[in-house]
Amino acid sequence: YASGKFDPKYVPNGLNAYYMFRFYDDPNYHHAFHDKNYRDLLFHDFACTNAVIRRIKGYFYDNNYNKLSYDAAISRLEELINTTEEKLIVKPTPGGGGNGINFIRKGDTKVTISELIDSIKGDDIIIEKFMKAHPSYAIANPTSLNSLRIISFLYENEIEIIAVLFRMGAVKKEVDNFAQGGVACGVNPDGTCMDFGIDHFGNRYTVHPSGFEFAGHKL
Repeated sequence: YASGKFDPKYVPNGLNAYYMFRFYDDPNYHHAFHDKNYRDLLFHDFACTNAVIRRIKGYFYDNNYNKLSYDAAISRLEELINTTEEKLIVKPTPGGGGNGINFIRKGDTKVTISELIDSIKGDDIIIEKFMKAHPSYAIANPTSLNSLRIISFLYENEIEIIAVLFRMGAVKKEVDNFAQGGVACGVNPDGTCMDFGIDHFGNRYTVHPSGFEFAGHKL
């Protein structure tokens, strides 16, 4: 529907769930890989976004998993936002799709930071430094950290890259997620964007609502 082309390699959701997902996506890994608070432990040899505070099962920790008191954690956040950081991003670690994301912003006080943290009930959270996108990514929508979604398939100990998508936030949004109005387009092997993108509802775009034209743009 989105591409206008028939391809026998396209796998609709029903076939994916019944014939592929249950055999090739081991549910034992879901909890570990889905929780952003354990990403640094699982992938400690790779660069990850810089967490500053974690809340796990009601307890607070720094980036190295050293336990902190509630007051120490809030003081650390206030210090960062009023010295070196313009913005910190607060994410519920079990979540996805950009749901529940909040921000601590320059000038926030201990009171406003406490109110924000306390308003996130029940969920573990991770608070990270806000990264700025490379100009070739930011051009699509400068307020969000636009990123690549790389879809891979592991079969008989070999990893195959199925597709690469360039994810762009909706105009003035601070997250790039599909579920928050974002648009994604395919990326060719040479790093150039394909000629159209789609949103969460399958609507097709040749130009991002911001005016950014996908076709041929080099990432």
